[in-house]
Amino acid sequence: MQIIPVADIKNGQVVQAIKGDRSHYKPIQSNLCSSSAPSEVINALLRSTQANIIYLADLDAIENSEQASENNFLTIEKLARQYPDQTFWVDAGFDSQNKLNSWTRIPNLRPVIGTESHTEISSLLQVLNPDSILSLDFKNDQLVGPKETLDRVENWPDDVIIMSLNSVGSHSGPDLNLITEIQTLNPDTRFYAAGGIRDRSDLDLLIPLGVEGVLIATALHNQNFLNLNSG
Repeated sequence: MQIIPVADIKNGQVVQAIKGDRSHYKPIQSNLCSSSAPSEVINALLRSTQANIIYLADLDAIENSEQASENNFLTIEKLARQYPDQTFWVDAGFDSQNKLNSWTRIPNLRPVIGTESHTEISSLLQVLNPDSILSLDFKNDQLVGPKETLDRVENWPDDVIIMSLNSVGSHSGPDLNLITEIQTLNPDTRFYAAGGIRDRSDLDLLIPLGVEGVLIATALHNQNFLNLNSG
């Protein structure tokens, strides 16, 4: 199972995500490093996990803060150059092809298309392509964004994140019922669980379900996965 470290970037800093309430996110306090600077946090996460994939969320872009998002773009572009052997999955609120185009020059980046950034299925399908990752964003047990997304599995890419926003940073464990429910819609898809992962015991729950990987932030910073590199 792939461990995919997560960094949420807001106003140029990595922040602590808690239950999707972004207005209250504060700079990350990590046991892995003493800084909230993206370069320092990513370096620490890679040392801890030796991951091949890093997930980055440009929260300013998702929330349509254009000036801050421009700075985040430069930060993420620099990170991608600094770590050319890693693949960066980036959610930057891609709600149009125009917004997506500026990111395509980064060779080791794959765009994450989040349902929360769309109100209409037509706009989501316009930016969704085989190389992108679809993030099915759930809050309060409801899909955030066009509900028709769950009926259009033929348009899903190979990689799909099941994002439980209420569980992010909550230490509540993965939403096994939701994951199982979504998996039945398109069994041939590679699914990734996001939200609530606490420690190795949660991985033991997800492995039998055939989950391809997990997105983790808080548990890594709390060092709940010590000796992760040794398997």
